[in-house]
Amino acid sequence: MIAFLLLSCISIVMGGHVNLFGHPSALPDFVIVGVQKAGTTSLKTLLDEHPSLCVAARELKFFGSGGKSFIKNFKEYKRVLGQTLDKCESEYPGTKLKVGEKSPMYLFDKGSLEDIKSKAPNAKIIVTMREPLKRAQSSFAHFKGVKVGRKTVGETHISLVKMNYTQMSEDFTNELNCLINHPYEESFECDKVGNRLSRGLYDIHLKRIYDLFPRTQVFPMVYEEWTDPETSQQVFNDLFKFLDVPTMPVNTSEKMKNVREYDRKCLENEEALYKFFRPHVENTEKILGRSIKAWKSVEIIPCNR
Repeated sequence: MIAFLLLSCISIVMGGHVNLFGHPSALPDFVIVGVQKAGTTSLKTLLDEHPSLCVAARELKFFGSGGKSFIKNFKEYKRVLGQTLDKCESEYPGTKLKVGEKSPMYLFDKGSLEDIKSKAPNAKIIVTMREPLKRAQSSFAHFKGVKVGRKTVGETHISLVKMNYTQMSEDFTNELNCLINHPYEESFECDKVGNRLSRGLYDIHLKRIYDLFPRTQVFPMVYEEWTDPETSQQVFNDLFKFLDVPTMPVNTSEKMKNVREYDRKCLENEEALYKFFRPHVENTEKILGRSIKAWKSVEIIPCNR
């Protein structure tokens, strides 16, 4: 009788990811695929605070990595997610959890999305996007800015960064010329040239995603909307519904990660970059079937000639 009751309990709880004996392995229920410098770390942190969601602590960078990840094979990948679930279940015992990971490289790394489709075809895809010119400048600040200080606002730690605008302009010009002279399908090649402008060509990336996954399996987010106190809660309510978990209050204003602050100065080719991105922004809006108000006007600081 005891054995029967035990087996009955196991059969009930195994319907989700709850497992009385731990998780030797697990597949992702969701994957944050990017984009870099559009709040992916903050998004991961906010999702990890939900009692029904569990996100791997590190960027696993497994899919499409070609052996570049610290995870060497699919068995090890599933084992890491299993261990992630075990850790979360120790904090929320008896809760049916969904497990996922965040690796922004997946959006632009050739072969990553295809690898997810092949190995974890039921994983829900989350992509956060930021106005492409601001995202590019933030990327430059991340990789080539010089940290000169730090301040704290609430729970958010902000790095104060000094920018070399001459170097930024040169980097952007090199990559922009590459993008102009390459078919958009080859935009991956230009990623190696400058400051990753190609990562802001969201229409190209979204098309690749939708060619592989049905729209019901993809949740596109706009950084400026989910970080705005006036609209953030509704965005997260929709996201929680998409992930099939209960809604909960979310406060994005004091829990942002990897934030950098720098003086805005004129950039020689800023207007050319803005004009280059506009058709891609418009195509992105067409793909999403809606207007993105936050991307309609971008401040261009003119350089004195």
